[in-house]
Amino acid sequence: AYMKWLRLRVVCFALLLALAPAGVLQAQVTVKLAAEPAGALQTATEKNFYLVMPKRFFRAKGETAFTTPYIAELYYTTDGGGTWTSWGLFKDLNKPLEFTADQEGRYGFFVTLVDRKGNHDFIPESGTGAQAMVLVDWTAPEIEILAPGGGEVVGGADTLEIKWRAEDLFLADLPITIEYSIDSGTTWQPLAARQENTGSFSWKPPDSFEGRILIRLSAADEVGHTASAMVASPILIDTTPPKATLEGPTLAATDKVTLEAAGDDGDGSGLLEWRLWVSHDNGVSWSPAGNTAAGEPIVFSAPSGRYGLFASAVDRAGNTSAIPRSGDAPQTFLQIDTKVPLVRLKTLKMGGSVRGGSRIPIQWEAVAPKLAPKPVAIYLSPDGGNSWTIVAADLPNSGNLFWDVPSINSSNCCLKVTLRDASGAVGEAQSAKPFTIDSIPPTSAVGIAPSDLLQPIGDLSQVLRPLGKAETETPQDLQGDSEEPAKPGRQQEVQPRPQTPRPPAGEVTSGTMPEPTQPPSAPWTTPREEPYAGTPGPDASAEDVLKAAFAAYKCGRLNIAKDYFLRAARLAPDDPRPHAALGKVYMMLAGFAYSSKKEAFEAALYEFEKALSLSGEDADVLNDMGFALLQTKRYEDAVKALRRATAAGSKPVYWYNLGLALYRQGQSNEALEAFLKAAALDPQMKEVSFFIGRMYSDLGQWEKAKEYWRKAADGYGPEDRLGKMALAGLQKAREALGEVTPEPQKVPLKEKLDRIR
Repeated sequence: AYMKWLRLRVVCFALLLALAPAGVLQAQVTVKLAAEPAGALQTATEKNFYLVMPKRFFRAKGETAFTTPYIAELYYTTDGGGTWTSWGLFKDLNKPLEFTADQEGRYGFFVTLVDRKGNHDFIPESGTGAQAMVLVDWTAPEIEILAPGGGEVVGGADTLEIKWRAEDLFLADLPITIEYSIDSGTTWQPLAARQENTGSFSWKPPDSFEGRILIRLSAADEVGHTASAMVASPILIDTTPPKATLEGPTLAATDKVTLEAAGDDGDGSGLLEWRLWVSHDNGVSWSPAGNTAAGEPIVFSAPSGRYGLFASAVDRAGNTSAIPRSGDAPQTFLQIDTKVPLVRLKTLKMGGSVRGGSRIPIQWEAVAPKLAPKPVAIYLSPDGGNSWTIVAADLPNSGNLFWDVPSINSSNCCLKVTLRDASGAVGEAQSAKPFTIDSIPPTSAVGIAPSDLLQPIGDLSQVLRPLGKAETETPQDLQGDSEEPAKPGRQQEVQPRPQTPRPPAGEVTSGTMPEPTQPPSAPWTTPREEPYAGTPGPDASAEDVLKAAFAAYKCGRLNIAKDYFLRAARLAPDDPRPHAALGKVYMMLAGFAYSSKKEAFEAALYEFEKALSLSGEDADVLNDMGFALLQTKRYEDAVKALRRATAAGSKPVYWYNLGLALYRQGQSNEALEAFLKAAALDPQMKEVSFFIGRMYSDLGQWEKAKEYWRKAADGYGPEDRLGKMALAGLQKAREALGEVTPEPQKVPLKEKLDRIR
């Protein structure tokens, strides 16, 4: 019986040898076996892999019944050594053992040796330790972003909730990585790495974080597989409050007044809502006066009286601009009277100086319950109000009149505007402080402020200089370089650029600061020949028509000037000068008020484009175009035009306008650089100093802020509205530097400014 059993075992063993694996697999992964049980976990990312035995793999040297040569038998377990299963026999011990896993999991391996007689050196049993532990995982994780879905807007007070689902049989211990991209996925930056698979993460964007971002989540398993998921569309992070201010009106003859507000959210989420505040005590206390959706008119309803008003804006991310607090000055004052006419003088209200013989605009605001036809009259007093002479009467209530200043000399002049309603009642307003008319030409420019050497805006003489005609004389009453010979098709002098009316003197605002008045450019010169004063006949040349247009312009007859410039453009289609002049005339007709004369600005832009197509890169025309684009709030296009202007020329006004456009776009660093270049070209430009002081204050660079606030305060003077704001900025800078004691918070604003002054 024993011999029969032995013969049967030998036959079975021979059959096993014949059936042993013979290297049919194409595995790439190699796993090392150890002679003793090993605890280190190895990984395999494919079903097929090799197991490599040590060079000397003998465990039964002392067994006399165990003879050579050896054959290897491979056992495996998938339950941590609870049960072992034979995989097969391998004849060649010099080759790796090939294995194919039928499913993913944690495998243990044990190799035992078998001699020709079928004797095993050791057979693994339950509890036997593995010679190699291998995690077999050929599947990447699954990950899905549940929130955000894309397109969300996150404000400064918000938290972005990121939620996901990640699954894998063998996820790593801290498998989740969260990243964001600010360049549409070109590059990625870590937001949170090595996170637990909790399914959610809360992120509060820092205050300085702005822009549209993509969110990407990645999951990793133990063998190194990763999978990623990204939101479908960008998320807008908007942590910057919008800017908002009220621009008027200041007078009303009805108890329901539509207010004009200006708001800007830069590249943020856009304005959502206006919030109106009212004060009955000049800013000592404030109360809400209603909310209005952005894009809808802001209507203030109140009985007759004087009100301080303040507007704040809320953007779609929930950020809110400054709201007024006790002691804050109103952004504007509104006087309502439904019974009598109301008048407000804007020009030369708080003193100043004008040159006799010059031409300046007189501006006013007037309302009445029922206006009479042509109800406005303007008067001049050279003796402080003791006697009055008529400047103009029976005027329409247009709010603007070009005034030829008489050639007198007096430091005690006053202006008065009267308004008559249909019942015969008359309202009036006059200069609060006398101003000076000076008709004596200076013999030297030493000691004269640069602004006193500049002519009023709107002159077209440099536009109308004949093509190709050289100018060789330099005016004796102005400083500057000699004029160069004119080149065909190109303007030689700086075109005085449009100027928005200066805010009323004596009114101080807080919250969003208004922009300073924009200065005219360099001095202009009158033509060497007298303007053509007659009406050009049907056969008149283009030059004669241009002269007639100039004469009409000088008389304030802008519509006639427009017709003549259009005629000159038809007569000389290749001449850029009529188009450059038309652009200016259209902006003058607009009154520099985009909200009411959009069409005029569009026409001006068309003419500037036409002039540029004929003259090439003319820096002055590009500057005028940039200004018009600024007024129509097309800041990106304004930046492009003004960059072209600064490339074609280098005048301070170009850099100043470029700084304004960049500032409106929210590009503060580039705006500051442009303002500094303007200041380097003209250190006396007070508007530039005002902006630089404000921007250095925002940056906390108080020494520099102090320097420029002081320049702005000196330039505007203590009585000017912006001068008072510059003084307030100077006080804040000195407080931050520890040079002065901070002002008590409850001191009235007027008292504060008087103390600083």
